Amino acid sequence: MWYTLSYNGIVKEGGVNSPTLSQLQEACGGYVQQVQLPSGNIIWCNEEGKILDLPYNEQATSLWWDIDPKMTMRDTLHGNIVFEYTALDGKNPYSRKAGSRFLMQYDTSVDVNKMEDVIAKLMEEE
Repeated sequence: MWYTLSYNGIVKEGGVNSPTLSQLQEACGGYVQQVQLPSGNIIWCNEEGKILDLPYNEQATSLWWDIDPKMTMRDTLHGNIVFEYTALDGKNPYSRKAGSRFLMQYDTSVDVNKMEDVIAKLMEEE
């Protein structure tokens, strides 16, 4: 499951399966760079975001720092990012369910309970 978190705080569900390279490039606006998180999840960002002077993505940076505190004040994310959930362990605080709740706080128009039902059904099928 993956989401796009735009620099202006809009969250959009991208899809259930891992994103393709072309989907990542379209969402991030160019060449992409992978940021591996300790939880096993992945942030994808524009490789040249700072060079291209893309807008600072405050929500994505805060999310990154919250998940990986050693990066706090060391680096920032710019432009739109893709957050890909790969960690399915229910004990992991950044599992799909927990991650959906965290990301959806930026977009109140999304029904989190409905999203969790969909995620639970998908996890049963795996």
